[in-house]
Amino acid sequence: RPGMSDLILEAHGAGVSIGVVSSGSHTWVEPLVRHLVGDGVAGAVVTADDTPRADLYRAALTELGAPAHDSLAFAGSQASQRTATATGLATVLVDDGAAPLRVADCQRAHDSWWETHRSPTAA
Repeated sequence: RPGMSDLILEAHGAGVSIGVVSSGSHTWVEPLVRHLVGDGVAGAVVTADDTPRADLYRAALTELGAPAHDSLAFAGSQASQRTATATGLATVLVDDGAAPLRVADCQRAHDSWWETHRSPTAA
């Protein structure tokens, strides 16, 4: 997605742990991640080779040692958005037409998501 590499590098530079989740295979995903953001930026790369699709986000959280409520997922499809949300992650759907995000935008998106999803009665 446009701007995602810059966002990932900015977040990594700010000390944010980065995990990549994909329904693809490691042989396709890992070289792509290295090409886009370099070695050592993604602390976790979890693919369909590792776990069933429904558990991809949970596996990445475990590998990163990150609680869901402190994390933000970027989903490239509505199916991925539903899976991430079902895992308890604040989630932003990013499609090809999305404007580039900055770390501050992500913090606001995370806070806003939790304001509307805090309880079952939330609007």
